[in-house]
Amino acid sequence: MTAYVARRLLLAIPTLMVIMLLVFSILRLLPGDIIKLMIAEQNYAVDEAALRKELGLADPAPVQFIKWISGVVRGDFGKSLWTKQPIGEELKRRFPVSAEFGLYSVLIGVLIAIPVGIISAIRQDTWLDYLFRSLSIGLISVPGFWLATLLLVFPVIWWGWTPPLTYVGWTENPLEHLYYFFWPALLLGAGLSGTTMRLTRNQMLEVLRQDYIRTAAAKGLSEMRVITRHALRNALIPVITVIGLQIAAVVSGTVIFESIFSIPGVGRFYFQAILFRDYPSVQATALFIAITVLLVNIAIDLVYAVIDPRIRFA
Repeated sequence: MTAYVARRLLLAIPTLMVIMLLVFSILRLLPGDIIKLMIAEQNYAVDEAALRKELGLADPAPVQFIKWISGVVRGDFGKSLWTKQPIGEELKRRFPVSAEFGLYSVLIGVLIAIPVGIISAIRQDTWLDYLFRSLSIGLISVPGFWLATLLLVFPVIWWGWTPPLTYVGWTENPLEHLYYFFWPALLLGAGLSGTTMRLTRNQMLEVLRQDYIRTAAAKGLSEMRVITRHALRNALIPVITVIGLQIAAVVSGTVIFESIFSIPGVGRFYFQAILFRDYPSVQATALFIAITVLLVNIAIDLVYAVIDPRIRFA
């Protein structure tokens, strides 16, 4: 397994290089110039050429790219063009917040999807099955950011209540900290559960029709034991794959939710960096997200061997 992980990590290097080149190039193709933006909005300097040289933007693009890569190799993600603060420290401070938010969201999605998918499969073509199938389609179809906007607008109008929008640290007040994450995590997790719910149902139906399931039931095993010990474990492999993709999507796609609910995470930092054309911050955040997604995918592949002992990584 160690050789497999090492091989996957080596194969990830070309992928990261392509991502770095694409992010670097696309940023330079966007309309607008950060130097002109700084001068216009913040009145940073009168001499545009001096400011461009000070920020390291006077060099040709290939030279800037090589300098950025050499810094990343040394563990230096650079400094923000606006705040002059190290980007690595900013990501280190914000990543636990995004990771916690993503963990709660995926956990809520799994807790909703797996039981509902199982019940829908074992009660196929009953009113309960139709209800859960309609629910899954609705959760897939309705945009999460739309629900989040409704949650912020209508409760204020009707009851004068709004979800908490001020971040509270775990050490300050654990209950308020969990409550702060509850509503955004519930909305994002519910949206993620729709796909997992349908896939769990389909996989369970396929497995429940297999001969070994009928044999286990014929031996007198209870329905619960047949489902949990024999059917569910074999049905989980594709479901684990989808959950892994959702984790990757949550890591890279919480920008909207973090912006709506004022969550001080990586996604919100990424969004603000794009708005202000903060090239080093955008590049570093995109690379950081790419590394996280690649590591999550490797971890999900390793979980396969835990779920199904027949899988071995030679």
